[in-house]
Amino acid sequence: MAEPVTNPEQVRAEQSQLLHVKASLDEIAAIYSTDLDRNQSTNFMVIGDLGSGKTSLSGTARLPMLVHSFDPGGTQVRQLRSLIRSRDNPTGQVIVDTRFEMEDAFAPFAYRLWESELQKLIQAGVFANMGTYMIDSLTTWSAACGYEFLKQKGKLASRDTSYGYFRIVLDTMVNEMVKLAALPCDVIVTAHIDYDKNEITGEKFAHPMVVGQSRVRIPIVFD
Repeated sequence: MAEPVTNPEQVRAEQSQLLHVKASLDEIAAIYSTDLDRNQSTNFMVIGDLGSGKTSLSGTARLPMLVHSFDPGGTQVRQLRSLIRSRDNPTGQVIVDTRFEMEDAFAPFAYRLWESELQKLIQAGVFANMGTYMIDSLTTWSAACGYEFLKQKGKLASRDTSYGYFRIVLDTMVNEMVKLAALPCDVIVTAHIDYDKNEITGEKFAHPMVVGQSRVRIPIVFD
């Protein structure tokens, strides 16, 4: 029986296709390898009432830790005090940036300052050398975000509550949280707690104290 005639062009086409498939598989494997390296870190949100120990819990985080504090005096808790780097404690493993605490609703600056600072830190590769990055808290951070957008619209006094405004603020907050969740270190975001009540069943629901649908969309970003 005669051997089937093999078309050289067909052979080359099949070999080229196999090489393309292998290259695609190698690329996918590299992506998963990168994700596995990044996923060695974790990120989570801690919500609770004022004084419930949200910030104190961060004393168990991986060090060194950088804290961007939006809550006035929020990081002055006993569990962190001995770890915070200061003039008296130059080797402290917790660095707290409190510049965002003195936000003014009628002369906002904190969100724009934070946004600029975060970008500088990312570009400098700082987070690759951090154990943990923390925002304290999402509640005051989100308020600063809202004030900044109102300032840009020139409607601070009127407190514009149009749907378009809330949509822009919501999307911005969610996008920033997604960016934080991708950092190459652990990420902790604290939030004050708020409650809703089902008027029919009387059941209470707890959620982060933030505006609108962000109370639903932001938590799902975290592990």
